[in-house]
Amino acid sequence: MTIDWTKDPYMSELADANTAVQTAMNDLRVTQKSIPPITVDPKDNLFGVPDNKINFTEYTIPDRSDKPFVELYLEFYLTETGLNRRGRLKELAVALVPSLALMEDFYIFQMSDKSNALRDKGHPNYQGPAHVNITNWQLEDGYRDYGLLSEAHPRDSSDYDWTKVSKPIHVPLSADDSETLWGVNTARAVLEGIGKLMDKKGIGNKGFALFLPIKVWADAMLPISDDGPTTWSLIKPMGVDMEVLPCRVLPKDEGLLVNLVGDPIKIFYGQQPQVEPETVDRKYKFRLVERVQYVVSDPRALVLLKFEQPNHERRQQE
Repeated sequence: MTIDWTKDPYMSELADANTAVQTAMNDLRVTQKSIPPITVDPKDNLFGVPDNKINFTEYTIPDRSDKPFVELYLEFYLTETGLNRRGRLKELAVALVPSLALMEDFYIFQMSDKSNALRDKGHPNYQGPAHVNITNWQLEDGYRDYGLLSEAHPRDSSDYDWTKVSKPIHVPLSADDSETLWGVNTARAVLEGIGKLMDKKGIGNKGFALFLPIKVWADAMLPISDDGPTTWSLIKPMGVDMEVLPCRVLPKDEGLLVNLVGDPIKIFYGQQPQVEPETVDRKYKFRLVERVQYVVSDPRALVLLKFEQPNHERRQQE
């Protein structure tokens, strides 16, 4: 059966699916909760988006090649019977959205280590959803698609040179008698990070965003001691506007603190998530696909948090 997607009922089914997909993606993307995305017309950005990273030593924006959009997608199929059941296309597409959202967040954050092996789906420590495809990921020498955590961990970081990214902050484990793994040490690290960011960039009305691995975020919800405060309660009253967000795709030992003043990070969409129908060998094939790219204009707005991990003996005691 040949499908004309420009006519009802198939046109309406596809439109309903795309509306539901974009709504679900907006709910699930972690980075978008603090960094509003910019949708651009791909006709005006055939080669991607300008990489406008500022050189604060020379007060210039060096000429660089554009950062091409990466394409993230999943493939799925429907039978003829399923295709003709109202709402089936939308139901299946929305069920795949969490994987696409995870892949987008993974691509944007990645990890501080620039090892290409860690970005290979076959690596045991690969953080992204292995069933989501990605094309145009530029990882060769000279390219800049290694993620925000890598931007926060350059080789020339310095706490004393205002033109450089600050050094990462080590977060030690709590004392053995503590009810938490990191507890108050997380709060201390966040306060130190805010101080570093204010020293480099000042503070504006946009505040800060704190992205934490799931385990660290959950640890911050626990009381530091019997009837004591939680780490979260110590972070909240620091007198600055800050959103604390758990992120499943962050490495278990890395978090990121961002000073949002001046929009130092921009996320661009060359194509918002949508369902693209195809016909392959008389099968009804679909792609759930989006085109996305990030640009860090001022990496001094980033501070990397490195969380010490519990050893085997301590895990057994817990």
